[in-house]
Parts: sequence; structure tokens; C-alpha cells
Amino acid sequence: MRDRDQRGLNTMDPAARVIHRRLEAWARWNADTEARGLPSSTTIARMMRYGVSGAVAGPVPVDMPEAIAEIDAVVSRLPPAETEAIRRYYLRWEPIEVSAQALRLTVRDLQRLLQRARLRIQVILDYHARQV
Repeated sequence: MRDRDQRGLNTMDPAARVIHRRLEAWARWNADTEARGLPSSTTIARMMRYGVSGAVAGPVPVDMPEAIAEIDAVVSRLPPAETEAIRRYYLRWEPIEVSAQALRLTVRDLQRLLQRARLRIQVILDYHARQV
């Protein structure tokens, strides 16, 4: 698997790189399912595919893998600015310059915010690992 920004990975310590890869997996899982809360198809398309009664319910919900659920829970508990930065950077798959502009940050400030969020995720995951 190729990462979006190899230059960014060059400066990451190994622990941050592990968190980055877990966040990438979380983003891929979110892109592959309807777990984002937004339907991937219109009601008419679902009616054609599942019938009238199936269009309301939609397909059977997909269970979230444990590793993905763990990252999802931690991301949702981050401070709002960090959550927004993580979601924007990992779920949108756009250049970091575009993400920074949308968040009204400089590229360097967004990189620092992402670095701080990854560190916070690592600390929370380490804490939970010690609790078990």
C-alpha cells in the first residue's frame, strides 16, 4: 500500500507511523461502508435494488471490525479541532493544502494539529491496553 505523502512519513517516529496506518485503515473502512451516516444511494435506487420494503431499511448493517471500532471510538473522543482535522485529512483523501484551507489553517499548523492528534490517540490506546 502506498501512502499519500511519503515525505510526511519520513519524519514520523515508528509509533506515530503505526497510528497513521491504523487511521488509514479506519478511513478505508469508512469509505467502503455506509457507516458514515450518509446513504451511498438514493431512495429510488434502493427501491429498485431491495424492493419497496427494503428501501426503507436498506441493507443489513455491517459490523465494524474491533481494530476499526477502537480507532473510531478514540477519534470521537478527541477535542473538536483535532477530530475535525483527523476526519478532514483521512476521510476526504484530498491534498493537505486543500484540507488546511478548508479548516482555515496553514499547512504547517494542520501538520502540527495532526501530529498532536496522533500522539493523543497513541496515549489513549496505550492507556486502554494497560487497563486490559
